[in-house]
Amino acid sequence: MDTQNGAVGSGAPRSAAPAGGVNAEEKDRLTSRLSGIDGVRTLPSVGTWIMLEVTEPTALARKVNRRLGPGSMKVNRDVAGMVRIFVSDPRHNEEIFRAIREFVA
Repeated sequence: MDTQNGAVGSGAPRSAAPAGGVNAEEKDRLTSRLSGIDGVRTLPSVGTWIMLEVTEPTALARKVNRRLGPGSMKVNRDVAGMVRIFVSDPRHNEEIFRAIREFVA
């Protein structure tokens, strides 16, 4: 528990976002770029994650995680065809964008 404000951590990776939460401009930028990839549909998402609808979520997540490290992309087991990615710093976001674009094409 956070001793300053009593909040319990979410377990999500830390980002370069301001203390108030995710950097909204960076999230909007990444969401916009991802929505331009054929075969990827971005869904409204809150917090530090972006939800994506893709044709083969398990295969995509496996490839992305092999390239960028475990946990870079997670398969949403509750909703078929969905993966989620964590919005981080611009450098990491660019790496995940390029990997998704390559592997979905």
